[in-house]
Amino acid sequence: SRQRSEQSLVRWAIPQLHDIDALAKMVDPALKGMYPAKSLSRFADIIAICVQ
Repeated sequence: SRQRSEQSLVRWAIPQLHDIDALAKMVDPALKGMYPAKSLSRFADIIAICVQ
């Protein structure tokens, strides 16, 4: 069982994985959008693995 704070993070993160705009907002703003579009998909994959 996850700690309460971890459960909240998981509940918040899962819906974000299917929202390209939400994912883009999670990326470090210092990158200023200078990353391949495929990177957002990989980013979502990594988040999904972390919140399992």
